[in-house]
Amino acid sequence: MPKPVYIVCCESSVEDSRSNLLSFFNVLEKIVIKRTQRGDETKMGLSKLKFCTVAVWTRDESDAPDQEYEAQFAIHAPPGGVEIVTKELKRFRIQEDKQLQRLTLNFVGDPPIKGPGVIRVESRVRAVGTDEWISQDYPIFAEVIGAEGEAEDSAEQEQAPVERT
Repeated sequence: MPKPVYIVCCESSVEDSRSNLLSFFNVLEKIVIKRTQRGDETKMGLSKLKFCTVAVWTRDESDAPDQEYEAQFAIHAPPGGVEIVTKELKRFRIQEDKQLQRLTLNFVGDPPIKGPGVIRVESRVRAVGTDEWISQDYPIFAEVIGAEGEAEDSAEQEQAPVERT
């Protein structure tokens, strides 16, 4: 089975055409959601969220070079870990001369975030014809601020070293 190398969520990335190296821009570590109150109605003020996820996998030495895999992404949103899964499975082989396989997810939409916590973006891979997934995930900390600008209490908020809005 392939082994995870790394996973990153960012606003954008660029691949150098000569070296095939990636550059990541505005790595996403934290989002801030503003809660507004209108009469008896409370709304979570989160406009469309846009980010790119790159997950990199490598072939295990025991895997056959022609082994075919399938992959999918899932987003787990707080609270309660509501799961959004990509509909299609991507099939791929890790070529012997390349050693690494990049998988990407471009997300634009309204994630079902109802409160503070950790959004987990997960990359899953399995051998074709099997049921067992291997996964790696990336945390994005979600903070909710009230109408007065006060943050809700959340243990996850304290873990986020850099604010990204």
